[in-house]
Amino acid sequence: MSNFGKPLKEMTEEELRNCVDKQSWEMANLPLTELAIRSLNSLQKTIQIFNEKSSEQTSKLLILTCWIVGLTIVLVVGLVIQIFPILVAMWPR
Repeated sequence: MSNFGKPLKEMTEEELRNCVDKQSWEMANLPLTELAIRSLNSLQKTIQIFNEKSSEQTSKLLILTCWIVGLTIVLVVGLVIQIFPILVAMWPR
């Protein structure tokens, strides 16, 4: 049997919080640091996932924008094809 408790890295978050609650402010520094490190690691993973999904969405929006530009060009060409014969027929000779 050991006089020391579990290492901080092996403790669950609940055990770390209990450790902070039971100890005085001066002694709670290490568990608080471990909790902060775990929170930062979790945030970094979340940001990484967000960036990946954001990149996917951006590429999809670029493809959609290209389709919109293409369809707009087709619309303008169709409009010119419809209006040009009318203009030619109205042109004085």
